[in-house]
Amino acid sequence: MFLGIDVGSISVKFALFVPPGGDLLPEGVRGGFQDPEPIAMPEGGLAYVLSYDRLLGDPGRKVPERLVHWLEALGPSRVAGVAVTGKAGKRLSEKLEANYENDFRCLVKAVSAAYPEVRTIFEMGGENAKVIRLEPGRNGEAVRVEDYDTNGDCAAGTGSFIDQQAHRMRLSVEEVGDMVVRAATSARIAGRCSVFAKSDMVHAQQKGFGPEEILKGLCEAVARNFKSGINKGKDPVPKVALAGGLFANQGVVRAIHDAFGFGSSDVVVSRGFAHLSAIGAALASAEIPEGVRKRGAKGSPVPESAGDAGVIFPSLPPLSTENVVFLRDRVVPSPRVEGRPEVFLGIDVGSVSTNFALLDWEGNLLKEIYVSTQGRPVQVVTDELADMSKEFGDSVRIRGVGTTGSGRELIGELVGADTVQDEITAHKTGSTF
Repeated sequence: MFLGIDVGSISVKFALFVPPGGDLLPEGVRGGFQDPEPIAMPEGGLAYVLSYDRLLGDPGRKVPERLVHWLEALGPSRVAGVAVTGKAGKRLSEKLEANYENDFRCLVKAVSAAYPEVRTIFEMGGENAKVIRLEPGRNGEAVRVEDYDTNGDCAAGTGSFIDQQAHRMRLSVEEVGDMVVRAATSARIAGRCSVFAKSDMVHAQQKGFGPEEILKGLCEAVARNFKSGINKGKDPVPKVALAGGLFANQGVVRAIHDAFGFGSSDVVVSRGFAHLSAIGAALASAEIPEGVRKRGAKGSPVPESAGDAGVIFPSLPPLSTENVVFLRDRVVPSPRVEGRPEVFLGIDVGSVSTNFALLDWEGNLLKEIYVSTQGRPVQVVTDELADMSKEFGDSVRIRGVGTTGSGRELIGELVGADTVQDEITAHKTGSTF
């Protein structure tokens, strides 16, 4: 048996290749696989998807721990070779005592082995994206790479970007695909730059677009960015294989179909779409000569952190706060509400937080609220106003309401605001007061 490890930007994938006539798997071990059903290789042998783990910024610890787990589960003596690929594969291969394999070679090897008819590969991972164009080999040889394009250092339009935006909207990335499929329309979102995309999403929220419509617009932006920025206007030759963890999102799969005008028979999404490079590494390990092949270390050392090594970074002295006014030092207890005073309500609706302030005629702060917008400004404002109504009831009379922030117009319309002000005016007025 041969282990393949794909160490990407945000995750590590393990796969197993059992060649024709190879060892039978130990009793019950397949129950621990991510997918216990094998992927049959046309030329013989079986590939298994073992595991998918988030690295959480710690590949030096996560990858060796998972390797130890699989070597023990499979039986170290049964594993004839271990190969590593991916963004951090070369550095880790030495510490794992495993062979290193180029990530392009591994991806092409896996796709061409499982799907010989594929002529184009679209890969979209955590921070990397690429398109590989294949041509048939001559005289019965394997397919060859005709051309390729990749993204640059910017991770806009990749899996981690979708991850971030889903997290900002308080959603798991697994929920995004189902929500997008249900959306009838979409908001227009920029795809070339993560900063612009986030701004567009915030503005779409504040204009009243629902989360499904915004996320559908985001998936379409990712597909447009891939088509123009990575595929660069070239016509992909079917069949096209979709590889990489981002294609777990059905919204992105559908957006790719629509952006390129693919038919249902033009595209292949393998069961192991996120593990194809790991499968290719396992296949490559099986081809390495016996004397050169490495079998992986059962207990690999974990690199020291900068703190363990005693590294001291240069620093400058703290800035002086001599001429700084901290408003937090001027907070006074809210006065008791007596009688039925006339009050004024201010609502600041931002992309991250929504804030409420209730003042009387003298400017005394009677109530302040800070809550997360959660990508749902209308719901948050509705809920908080209901809570304030329960707390104060008829003990106050609201004589005026003002809104500000990126959601000021939508919420101003909702609450019937007397004044809708931009953030600069609101900041100036509040700070000088």
